[in-house]
Amino acid sequence: NKYTKELNIENKTVYGNVAAFNKNKNQNFLVDLFYQIQKKRQDAVLLLIGTGETEEIIKEKVKELNIENKVFFLGFRNDIDRLLNAMDIFIFPSISEGLGNVVIEALTSGLPTFVSNGIPDETNISSNFHKINTFNINEWASEILRIKTPDRTNAYKDTIKAGFDIKDSARELEHIYTNLMK
Repeated sequence: NKYTKELNIENKTVYGNVAAFNKNKNQNFLVDLFYQIQKKRQDAVLLLIGTGETEEIIKEKVKELNIENKVFFLGFRNDIDRLLNAMDIFIFPSISEGLGNVVIEALTSGLPTFVSNGIPDETNISSNFHKINTFNINEWASEILRIKTPDRTNAYKDTIKAGFDIKDSARELEHIYTNLMK
């Protein structure tokens, strides 16, 4: 609530993305997608978190589409966990990714998370994970708009069950190093 108040996005449906601005992260597609979504959801806003080489191009596109009052460029941030909690839906249309750590973070926050087929299946750790195997904007918009806000209370438990708990990972890494030293 603190963040939605600070950003003046209270009582809005908050869509978000965290990624470096570059062609691979596909913010160009994301802005076109959001443009379609906001036509059907008047209360929609988009948080874009990150910086990079295509940022100015994306800002210009937002201006051309006349949605500057609905798209917030937040730059590089150290409070991603809190910003994820201010969002209602996370969208990650990258063309390709390694693991996609931010997807796991979004799912851990309990967010319905929509990803492209460029995201590995290892990030599918909850029922809030939605992979869309096309870059058809109408298909993405339709899938995203049909989602209801889920109960986010058990999301962390799903993350632990999927093996992404930091304590388990640290023990596993310790075990690997101990065996290497034998």
